[in-house]
Amino acid sequence: MPVEGDYEPSTWEYAAAQVELYEGFGGTEGLLHEGKPCVILTTQGCKTGKVRKSPLTRVEHDGRYAVVASAAGATKHPGWYHNLVANPTVTLKDGPHVMEMTARTASPEEKAEWWPRATSVWPPYDEYLTKTAREIPLVILEAASELRSSCTTRPARPRRRHQARLEARDGGPSAPCGATARPPALGALGGAGRAHRGPPRARRTHVTG
Repeated sequence: MPVEGDYEPSTWEYAAAQVELYEGFGGTEGLLHEGKPCVILTTQGCKTGKVRKSPLTRVEHDGRYAVVASAAGATKHPGWYHNLVANPTVTLKDGPHVMEMTARTASPEEKAEWWPRATSVWPPYDEYLTKTAREIPLVILEAASELRSSCTTRPARPRRRHQARLEARDGGPSAPCGATARPPALGALGGAGRAHRGPPRARRTHVTG
């Protein structure tokens, strides 16, 4: 069954705004960050039970998906990774398509297979390996079913204040297929439950319960 419960937006303003724009337009805007595709991963908070949503870099191959718990090379795993370890049932939104998935940490062999695919989308993943002593998990998402598609419905528009913030950071109105807010790099997104506010500005730059 899909992840259900009360949704609590990230206290990291950028992530909350990206999710609202992406979902508010039914997956037709907010699809890109710095020219790279992104998806929305929904998890159940492992502490609060709240629904958490994280914009992450899209890594897909032959209809299968993976996400990387890099947190830009931080010393701790991102909050969303702890959530899916505790509750492997997740929801993935890729554009207008919403799919129920089961998440699991890739084996060493699977990681070796998927890592080049991930770095082909977001090359800085290799750099993040040099910044931390922890093993950066690569998570494989296995589809249970496609829950719905919002292609044929008119989505509700997101609150203007979040859209305005994204546009202001990007220097103007959102492009038809994606708002590309400049600050943190989605390849690095990794919200820590209570309040992931992003790594320091020196770094190029997903949410616990």
